Amino acid sequence: MDLTGRAAELVALGDPIDAAEALRLGLVSRVFSRHTFADDVRAYCVELAMRPATSIAFSKALLYEVGELGFSEGVARGVEVNALARETEECRAGIRAFLQRKQRSAE
Repeated sequence: MDLTGRAAELVALGDPIDAAEALRLGLVSRVFSRHTFADDVRAYCVELAMRPATSIAFSKALLYEVGELGFSEGVARGVEVNALARETEECRAGIRAFLQRKQRSAE
C-alpha cells in the first residue's frame, strides 16, 4: 500500500500506531527511547537552538508556502528565499567562519 493509501486508512479507521511505524511512514522525524528521552530531547533542542534563527524562520515559511505552489513556482520561490537568506548577517557570519576554518586548515 502506498503512503497516501496508508494515510487514508489511518484517518478512516483511527487505529493507533506505534512510534516505529510513525517514523517509517514519515509522520515523525525522530523517535527517542523512553530510557534516554529527556537527555535526547535536551540535546536535540540545544542543537536546534544553535542554528541561525532567521535560517529556521525562512525555511519554515518556505515549507508552508511551497505546498500550495506548483513545481516551477516552488523552485522559483526557493531561489528567492535563498537570495534573501544570503543577505542576512547570520549568513554572512557563517560564511566568514567557514572561510576562516578553511584558511586555518590550509596553513
